[in-house]
Amino acid sequence: MDVTPPVQRRNVEDDRVDILIHQFYIAASLYLHEDQLNWQKLHHLLYINVGLGAVTGFVLENGVGDVGRIGLNTVFLIQGTLGIMVALAFGVAIWFGTLYLQNRKAALVALEESLGAHGGEAVVNLPPHLQAINPRFARVSPTVWVLRLFPVLLALLWSGLLLRGLL
Repeated sequence: MDVTPPVQRRNVEDDRVDILIHQFYIAASLYLHEDQLNWQKLHHLLYINVGLGAVTGFVLENGVGDVGRIGLNTVFLIQGTLGIMVALAFGVAIWFGTLYLQNRKAALVALEESLGAHGGEAVVNLPPHLQAINPRFARVSPTVWVLRLFPVLLALLWSGLLLRGLL
């Protein structure tokens, strides 16, 4: 009694589908990773800004005292400048991260279309009649703008403190 399974012949088309499926999983993993990375950048930006805000609040409440014999306006200049630099640095990182995220989504859509030729169904780029939201928002999520504009708003906030230090 022979228990070896029969040899199955595979063709090039089967191999191509397997490769496409594997690439789709990798592309989906990269997309999720980049999305998480962008939100982590925003969290780190918020943590740093909370710390800078706490220092500013402490200075406002307790004054500068004898620390380095610098005035309150100088502290505001330093804090405002640091806040703006941090916001702009994270803003650039988040902006390019969201662009990279859109590239990852485009790669998923392209792979999905290739798999569609082999009987696959769309899961990333649904046909318009299956979408629950406006197709415009399906291409680029509005949360991208939340990620991009938050550093800008923080930079504006810190520029207010910088102006307070100048006046």
